Amino acid sequence: MHKSRRTVHIPIVRPSASATTAETPRREDRLIEIYTQHRGLSALSSDEAEKAAAIDAKARDKDWDQVAAPLRKVGLYQAGCAAAGAVRKLGIEPPIGALYQHVARLAWIEGQRLQAAGPSGPSEGRSAELGLALALLMGASGSPDRQVIATGALGGQPSGHPIDDVEILPVGSLRAKLSLVLTLASHDNLPRFNRDRELLFFTPLTFEAQGEQHEVASLPEVEQLAKFGVRVMPVGRLGEAATILRARRARHLAADRLLQAAATLMAMIIIGGAAWHLWPSPSVTMAFLPAGGMALAAEPYQACFTSDGGYYPVPLDREGIVRTMPAGSTLGWNVTIDDQVTDTHLLGRWTRPHQYHVAQIMLSSSSPAKVITPSTPDGRPIELAPGSAWEWGWKLTDKPENNMLVLLAQPQKPFDAAAIRDALVEEFPSTNADGDLDLTAAANFLSSLAPGSVRFDVRTVEGEDRCDP
Repeated sequence: MHKSRRTVHIPIVRPSASATTAETPRREDRLIEIYTQHRGLSALSSDEAEKAAAIDAKARDKDWDQVAAPLRKVGLYQAGCAAAGAVRKLGIEPPIGALYQHVARLAWIEGQRLQAAGPSGPSEGRSAELGLALALLMGASGSPDRQVIATGALGGQPSGHPIDDVEILPVGSLRAKLSLVLTLASHDNLPRFNRDRELLFFTPLTFEAQGEQHEVASLPEVEQLAKFGVRVMPVGRLGEAATILRARRARHLAADRLLQAAATLMAMIIIGGAAWHLWPSPSVTMAFLPAGGMALAAEPYQACFTSDGGYYPVPLDREGIVRTMPAGSTLGWNVTIDDQVTDTHLLGRWTRPHQYHVAQIMLSSSSPAKVITPSTPDGRPIELAPGSAWEWGWKLTDKPENNMLVLLAQPQKPFDAAAIRDALVEEFPSTNADGDLDLTAAANFLSSLAPGSVRFDVRTVEGEDRCDP
């Protein structure tokens, strides 16, 4: 039993079966499983799609009802035709915003194909009609009830009911069918994939016994089934059952989503084209600058400190394409920050940011990640004017490892270091652990948190300090 599809189980008993309850069901007494396939709702395998296409072609050639055609092999075609006709008459609402189904208003049923999970069908007539109709309604609507039991025949328009609906008629051997389900439930043989959810059993309102009509709700089997999580639901109209199953509105088909995507894309193109000349780009450019001295490359450097509190830059070593520096030394950088808005762009002179806030994150392969929002000596967040340089340094760990420096910038407000770290830990649980952190993936994630970012890879290695004593 496939857990993603909507399934209806139809109890089948021999017409002569009595209403006994304690025995094991006879081989002739069983549940048959019915479900639907819809190309706009269900992902079909290549084999299923090929078989469905062959049956559709034959149905068109023979003028069969395509919805019910797959049931011919199990002897349920006539019941399927009755169910499909009843459901077409009942009708359900198209989903909100479904462009395709507002034009093709019966696409929710005409695209469905009734299927029997087993190779053989019932030996009786119309009692499967209600179950087949419910399978169509549940499949079209995506009902939250993925599995029900049902027995009942379908009639015409209910007397005195002003809205299009279908009457549910009594069927034979109803009490035997209740007993069959009760026996299966008491032996834990009732097919169900969610034992925490109540299983609904739809029946007609009445049944005939000894030439008189009796209410199904009065039977002792109803109360006994409730103890096993099966709730009997006697209903007089197909619309009542659809309402109970919350199956009065179709769900979106693939064609609906395709048209919605096309309409959304067209609207975005139109709006985007109109806004292109009105609003500046939100991106922020960041670039490393040369540090001076021997550090002529536009990249970070090793900062060597002097006795008078100053420092001088030393270019980093290289192992292949990877920059290296002694473990425990200080990585310095000089970064310029500016946005891509020009004063010649319409509204640019009014929307151009006046300052940028920054954050620095150090990711390491074998040390916990660190997040800092730099501040002034009096505790205020650092603010940088467009085009200015951000000069800073970070003392690295004393052990050899791969590191990645990630610098962020945004104009709106200061960064929240705790929020950045929480987001990083949620996305990469290994952030707090020693090792296993994917530095590139973590850096890509951090870069997505701000309109401006720049990064730099550096490996700390064992070796002598390269700074002059």
